[in-house]
Amino acid sequence: MKKTVALLLIAAIVCLSFPLHMSGAVEPSQIRSRTAVLMDLDTGQVLYNKGMHHRVYPASTTKILTALLAVENAHPHEIITASTTALDLPYYGAHIALVPGERMTVEDAIFAIMLPSANDASNVLAEHVAGSLETFAEMMTQRAHEIGAVNSNFTNAHGLHEENHFTTAYDMALITRHAMENEEFRRYFGAAHHLMPATNMNVERNLHQMQYMLVPGIDGFDPEVTGGKVGFTNAARHTMSTTATRDGRDLVTVVMYSPVRWDKFIDTRALLDFGFDEFVPLTVGAEEIAGSELPIMQGGTEIGVATFEREEPFTALIHTSANPAQLQMQRNTPAHYNIASPVPYTISFELPGSLPFVPTLLGTIELESHLDIPVMAAMLPMGTELHTEAPTPFWLIALRVVGIAIGVAVLVLTLLVLGLRRRMAKRRRKRMERFELQLRQAEQNRNTVIHNGYNVRNNSYTGRRAK
Repeated sequence: MKKTVALLLIAAIVCLSFPLHMSGAVEPSQIRSRTAVLMDLDTGQVLYNKGMHHRVYPASTTKILTALLAVENAHPHEIITASTTALDLPYYGAHIALVPGERMTVEDAIFAIMLPSANDASNVLAEHVAGSLETFAEMMTQRAHEIGAVNSNFTNAHGLHEENHFTTAYDMALITRHAMENEEFRRYFGAAHHLMPATNMNVERNLHQMQYMLVPGIDGFDPEVTGGKVGFTNAARHTMSTTATRDGRDLVTVVMYSPVRWDKFIDTRALLDFGFDEFVPLTVGAEEIAGSELPIMQGGTEIGVATFEREEPFTALIHTSANPAQLQMQRNTPAHYNIASPVPYTISFELPGSLPFVPTLLGTIELESHLDIPVMAAMLPMGTELHTEAPTPFWLIALRVVGIAIGVAVLVLTLLVLGLRRRMAKRRRKRMERFELQLRQAEQNRNTVIHNGYNVRNNSYTGRRAK
């Protein structure tokens, strides 16, 4: 009996040493999709990773970026016209049966690509925005790289298979997250249906959403889901990007290469529940982050001290199995603050855990610098400048040089004029002195006493005598 009780106590202790909620964790083997990622929509923190950087074909999730570019570069009520070039597409794939010369609004075309995933509407939008399909594809890749999706390359606006048209689950999550910052995009991304009015060449069309989690009244509907886009090609298999919200928390999940149609919905639901149910917020106060100091260097000379601070606390989501006491702050500290080309002072927050598919990196922040440069720094050699902002533009430097040159020229001209006036005044003064001397001499001559022609100065007659 005692042995049995002892064994039960040991078993209880062992069980308590493992979190009871661990059974709810979504193991990678439970996710049918080849690659998947779960990301916090507000911060970009990755909560779940299954090969999220593996290259895959996006299929029609491509249209998320197509719609974003259309929203950013066209007005919803602009009229666009379908061209023969835009409608030159393979016979397979989703479409809304546009014909050459058919006119519609940008808004209707975006609804057409986001709900029934119309490839023809995608090309019509691409031509309208960029002028050609090739130029639009270049815009897509450039925009993706600006967002941070640097492992993606896009060669068309619709997502039909091309060898060099690829992305990753992580990149597609970044693109979706960035697009969701645009209120106009969210209107299309979260729509369940749209009635497209009749055009000049077709009757009205009833456009239905293919992301069933957005459609009330059918299997798979989830009121927490706020947006989504599905895709499929033989090479890409089933793909889907989805956003959802619960209790103030917003998530985005992307699943790629799901073997069969319903796998993407099952995987997405499991990942969303995982993110909503098994993560709690962790906050690090601003006072625990700030306070570091670095010497300010310029030309090898220490001229002051830079203090790094942060006004806002750092907040991240941690899995309930993790121990907050194990939080590690990795300070990426430069050796000094170079005033000419400062290196950012960043802090990375990492929290090791027992789940290998939950990334340990919680996030990275950059601290704000405050410079304390004593007055003596103002006594640096002539020409030394202290820069705490971006370098002066070339045109401004050139303008300053021209201004200085004009100022010097004006100064030299002024000095020349003053010198000339001084020389002229000196000559005038000498002429006046000579003239005054001549006047004095003439006056002396007039004062010479001459009486009856007798010059008393030399005792002689100079003229006839008076009679």
